[in-house]
Amino acid sequence: MRRSRTVSRIAAVAAAACLALVGTAVPAHANGTITFVAYFSDAAHSNLVGGSTFSECPGDPSYHWGAYTSYYTIESEPCP
Repeated sequence: MRRSRTVSRIAAVAAAACLALVGTAVPAHANGTITFVAYFSDAAHSNLVGGSTFSECPGDPSYHWGAYTSYYTIESEPCP
């Protein structure tokens, strides 16, 4: 996956802010999926400070940028 698509996907997860989870542990990801995590500086999810992908997709590396925080959203999708 190209980095720009992944960064765009993390930004979309951040914008959706569909899960307001508090804690530092990131749940396990399943085979055949890519999981996008967006990290925020506050519980209101108003300031994106980092992001990660955890990929089980062939040829798709996992990576992280920015800060890890205890405020984050998670979204997964099947491998393309």
